[in-house]
Amino acid sequence: MQSSMTKFNILKFFLVKIYPSKAPAMKFVMWEPPADGWIKINTNGAAPGSPGIAACVVLFRNPLGDFLGGFAHHMGISFAL
Repeated sequence: MQSSMTKFNILKFFLVKIYPSKAPAMKFVMWEPPADGWIKINTNGAAPGSPGIAACVVLFRNPLGDFLGGFAHHMGISFAL
């Protein structure tokens, strides 16, 4: 099932039953702050398929966890690695 509200509403209008896939697993992850005087950079990326449309996200935080800035970047067609 695509995560598009437009497609969802069309299927709902025509009374199509939807069976979304379940998340394979959930894992609790705890963010740890950097040492005093440092900035922590967290990154993440995804590319569904191999290759697929890829993107990445970068966040910058100080030792108090304050958000200092960040960006997301569309990387075109690429591999997840």
